[in-house]
Amino acid sequence: MRRTDVPYLINHTRLSGHQDAPDQVERIDGMVRVHENFPVYLLTRRHEGPFFSVSTPRAHAATGALVPCTPEECRRWIDAAVSHVGIVDAISAELRAAHARVVAVPWWRPLAARRALDAWEKTRERYERKLRESIEAYAPVGEEIRALVRAEQEKAAERAREQARREAEARVRRARLAERPVWGCYVATEGGGEADGAAGGGGSDGGGGGRQVVHVFRYDVAGAEVPPGGAGDGRRFDLAGLRQAILELNVRTVVWDRAALRKARREAGVGFREWWQELFHESYRTFTAPPPPPRSPSRWGGGGTGTSGSGGYSGGHGGFSCAGGF
Repeated sequence: MRRTDVPYLINHTRLSGHQDAPDQVERIDGMVRVHENFPVYLLTRRHEGPFFSVSTPRAHAATGALVPCTPEECRRWIDAAVSHVGIVDAISAELRAAHARVVAVPWWRPLAARRALDAWEKTRERYERKLRESIEAYAPVGEEIRALVRAEQEKAAERAREQARREAEARVRRARLAERPVWGCYVATEGGGEADGAAGGGGSDGGGGGRQVVHVFRYDVAGAEVPPGGAGDGRRFDLAGLRQAILELNVRTVVWDRAALRKARREAGVGFREWWQELFHESYRTFTAPPPPPRSPSRWGGGGTGTSGSGGYSGGHGGFSCAGGF
């Protein structure tokens, strides 16, 4: 073997820093966090013999997987990882030292070069043998942990499917609830004048007789907030019909009965805002779809403005104002 046949070695990053000592790893609710490492070995420059580092589950940890284990299993996994990385670190250090002696020997000292080359060849063979033995010794532990990771991933996927199924069923139930004709509304004039009429009569905020307000209530709620002067025509709406009736009234101020919203929230299992958004893809306060988030401050084009206050929301550029929000 000539010195020119000696391969170039990549730098070896010590693996021992990947694994804490057994007394530094704590099981929480019977779980530990495992992370699969894929070290690159010196001669092959390939990822060979991955191993799992075991650590205490932390809320801020971004990598790895949570797996259940007993204290004995945890200790055995850590001991196997510590033994494996210790062997790899030690033999890698020997290989790099032998490599350094080969490349440093002067070319005019052929006997010294021959001794260095012989030492390199023996160290290289020992490196390959001990590396292979360590990988094979650790492999059963790695497969054991990998099987647990796969099992936990399958459980998580099943939980996600079950959650999606429940959410789909809840959306169907809410859609059926929205079809019940239990809602009513009427227009009242506040601040002076007479009531303008019931749903379907049309109207606006103009005129000198005071401010027109649409009041929304539920027929199945006792003690609905009906202000003096309000009058309804007894028409009942489902939520889609209620929305259409409010839009046709063309009155910018809408007051929702708080008891009606509370009952709707109890029935739907979500807030009325989320329910309305799910049904109509818009805000029940402004009857407009929420604007998409700006891509960058410089591209924000302005548009309608909104100011929130106690019990209401004002939509800009001809939007609705809504009181009694919930």
